Amino acid sequence: MARLTIFFKENQFITTKRSELYGPTDFLANCGGLLGLFMGVSILSIVEIIYYCTIRLACNLNMRRRRKTKLIHHNKPGILVVKPGDLTEKNLKTN
Repeated sequence: MARLTIFFKENQFITTKRSELYGPTDFLANCGGLLGLFMGVSILSIVEIIYYCTIRLACNLNMRRRRKTKLIHHNKPGILVVKPGDLTEKNLKTN
């Protein structure tokens, strides 16, 4: 059996704590800041691009469809709205 004895020069030790320089949150924040600085990109601008490509497009198409149906269903002076069933000879002669 072997015995190992270790002697230290001093009885007091300086304790140090090591930690990481950048955590995952700090790293993402730093990358986002650099992208925003050099490329003009921010999370808000990405959200705006998604908004104008999806939600705004759907709203515009819905409004355009409503306008078309509103113009067809409302009779305005000087505009004659003819439905396919009204195109018989009997109806055209009486009007």
